[in-house]
Amino acid sequence: MERIALLERLGFSHGKAAVIMAFEDQDILSPSEIAAVTGLENSTIWNALWSLEKEGIVSYNHRGDRVISWSSSRKLADIVADLETREKENMENNKRKIEKLREYSSRAPKRFRF
Repeated sequence: MERIALLERLGFSHGKAAVIMAFEDQDILSPSEIAAVTGLENSTIWNALWSLEKEGIVSYNHRGDRVISWSSSRKLADIVADLETREKENMENNKRKIEKLREYSSRAPKRFRF
């Protein structure tokens, strides 16, 4: 449960977080196996799977037109590392923006400075 809470704090919905954690011990699962592990409703599982597939966290395996299982090559540590990298990049970009604002502010008339 602690890891699900961590993923939720990182911006994942409860459904996505639970599905990601279902893959921690097994790389390939069917939606019914995910339901057994997570206790989530089928619609929540499918919504989470399709969304996570768009994000590149899971992929599906199919036979003909039918999806038979889902697999994940990315584990929690990889996801968190990616999020940390993105957050650091955002912080660096924000620092540069703040510095530019300070630079412009120092050149502005006094009544417009902050």
